[in-house]
Amino acid sequence: WDNELYIIDGSNIKKYRGSTNYKTAKYKSKKFVTEKTTSMGWLSVTAEGYPITAKVWADDVLIADYTLDTDSVNGYAFTTTEPAGLSASLHEPVMRLPAVQAQVFEVQIESAFTVNDFCLAQSMAEIQAT
Repeated sequence: WDNELYIIDGSNIKKYRGSTNYKTAKYKSKKFVTEKTTSMGWLSVTAEGYPITAKVWADDVLIADYTLDTDSVNGYAFTTTEPAGLSASLHEPVMRLPAVQAQVFEVQIESAFTVNDFCLAQSMAEIQAT
């Protein structure tokens, strides 16, 4: 009668999307296995909003832990935990990964916003082609 959707949670009734406090979702990809060892040099993540946290593992070793956010100067900015102490201002939501040779790669994305896609690539040309 009020054009809203409600959900029953145990003995509680809650309004669906009735809050402006969004919960963070975490997605971890499958293991991407390459034929030969390679270096994935770039990660792009497009989302409905920012900040997002992106982590990349190579052969089960965490090689990148980035936080990507919006920036009033160029559009996007990132800071890192791994490798430590890096930050940059970006025109696109694309981050450079450390030069690591590996055969198995995994990506984890955390965000309170809808993530449309991510691309792990060897070159910028591969990202631009997607």
